Amino acid sequence: MKTTEDKISTFDTPQYKRVMAACKERDKFPTQAWIPDEEENPEEFMEDVYKKELGADLETVDNGVAIGLVSEEIIKSKAKTKILLLETYTKMYESMKNSADKKRIGKLIEELKNE
Repeated sequence: MKTTEDKISTFDTPQYKRVMAACKERDKFPTQAWIPDEEENPEEFMEDVYKKELGADLETVDNGVAIGLVSEEIIKSKAKTKILLLETYTKMYESMKNSADKKRIGKLIEELKNE
């Protein structure tokens, strides 16, 4: 039996050192700390976000809800995305054996068709 002095501390293991090195590396990247606090003015912050996202299509912001136009490009883009999803899901569905995943894909296909 080993004495306490002979045991390696959990903080000296190679795995712990790798985890700590990864944490130090991760700390270099920004987090969501930039999100404004409630004391600041979140309405103004969101209005700025809406202005950047919608640009000239933004008409007004009413109680935190952006009101504006949706461009034809966005509508066409969503339609293309829907078509691609339907094609991809249909191919997946046809190639799968009966399973829970196949049922889920089938439900997604039906939802896309009904939109």
